[in-house]
Amino acid sequence: MSLELGLVAASAMLFLAAAASASLLSSAAFPFAISPLCRLDPAMRANFLLAWSALPGLAGALVVCLTLAPSIAHGLGFGLDHCHSHGHHAHLCLVHTPLFSGRTPERLLLGTISVSLLAWATVVGTRLRRQRQVLEMLLALGSASNVEPRHCVIRSHRPFALTVGWLEPAILISSRLLDDLMPAEVSTVLAHEQAHQHRRDGLRLLAAEIISRLHWPATRNRILGQLSLAIEQACDEAAARHSGDRLGVAATIVKLSRLGAAEEQAAFATSPAFTGANTADRVRGLLQPPLTARPGIAIAALLLGALLTIAGLATSDWWHHSAESLLSLHLG
Repeated sequence: MSLELGLVAASAMLFLAAAASASLLSSAAFPFAISPLCRLDPAMRANFLLAWSALPGLAGALVVCLTLAPSIAHGLGFGLDHCHSHGHHAHLCLVHTPLFSGRTPERLLLGTISVSLLAWATVVGTRLRRQRQVLEMLLALGSASNVEPRHCVIRSHRPFALTVGWLEPAILISSRLLDDLMPAEVSTVLAHEQAHQHRRDGLRLLAAEIISRLHWPATRNRILGQLSLAIEQACDEAAARHSGDRLGVAATIVKLSRLGAAEEQAAFATSPAFTGANTADRVRGLLQPPLTARPGIAIAALLLGALLTIAGLATSDWWHHSAESLLSLHLG
């Protein structure tokens, strides 16, 4: 038997089906996961939330890899060609399935996927290009400061502090903010932004925005909101360690909030800022003792992921036959 689809289109269907299933599971599980996640220190919580944002894509990629694993092993000389043993349905493998069938269903599917990806990439690319243009304009209008950490002072009547850029982040701070804050408060803001700079949080937020697109919209917004909060709290903790005064950091956040210092960040949606939102949650976190880092949890999560992957590879024949049967049922 033969499929109406080639290997590329069939793999795309499997990927989308697995991603949609993972998205449904994520939507059901995330409300119950928020409370345990909030008991982790902010830096580790941010890492877990970044991984969670990638779950649908990872699930789709894993299912495709497990489906093709037997034929990959055969191609590498580690396994036998088993397709001749099940002629009752279509084959889905690198050996017997052509990459493209050229049939109408395949053209429609791949055409729809291509147009959707192109439209999305155009929208995201346009927004990122505009952000880059605004950044270049601000840097041209600003002046470099020799105060550590190095930053750029922007002449503006609006109080703001941002860390912009992905690979080589730059700290921007407005002259209005410098005028309104005491020296100790300025030091707190700079320590917070330096933490963003060292962690490359702008790149984290950009990656999360891209890889979370396969979640259902409501769940995606909650994940990104919790991730943004965790990132800000992680840098609040860094600022508190720098100053040794958790209450002072909280007071600085409140002061900037009262100055309306969140306005300028709108132009940099994927750039972390001391002057961002989540004021109440950030202050509440600073009024409590710092959470203890528990690296054992991250190690356990990595081991669990490795064990699941090994189990999947050990049962790859089952995944392979199940995918073939499912596709044959609908397309064969």
